Parts: sequence; C-alpha cells; structure tokens
Amino acid sequence: MGRGISGGLLDRVSNAVSVIVALVMAVALVARPMLARAEAPDSQKERARSSLREGNTLLQQGRAAEALAKFTEAYRLFPSP
Repeated sequence: MGRGISGGLLDRVSNAVSVIVALVMAVALVARPMLARAEAPDSQKERARSSLREGNTLLQQGRAAEALAKFTEAYRLFPSP
C-alpha cells in the first residue's frame, strides 16, 4: 500500500502489455502454419496428390509399409488434415 497512484497504474499497464504480447505471439504461432499451407505452390500440392494416389494403390496391393512411406511423403509436401 506504500505505492503511489503512478505505481499502481504502471503495474496495470505492464500487465496489459504482457497480455497483449502473449496474445500476439499465440496468434502468430497459429497463423504461421495456415499461411504456409495457403502459399503452397500448385506443383507441390499436385506432387502430394500423386504420392497419395501411389500410397492408396500400394495399400490395395497389401504393401502397407511402402504405402505409409508415400502417405508420409504426401503429408510432408502438403500438410493437410
């Protein structure tokens, strides 16, 4: 209670700035992958689709390990849920 009015105000402003910085960082962490996905070149997306099709074919042939490698490659090229 020994603080003056300016000390309490300074604490509130400092807390508000901390909250704002934390929110900006959280938004940046969430938005970055979304932006990267949106900017994926069409050729990269098509390569991912091709790998996915190859993986499906391999899986139908019972070659699960090879299919998994193709699915992993497709996701690496174009991370999509």
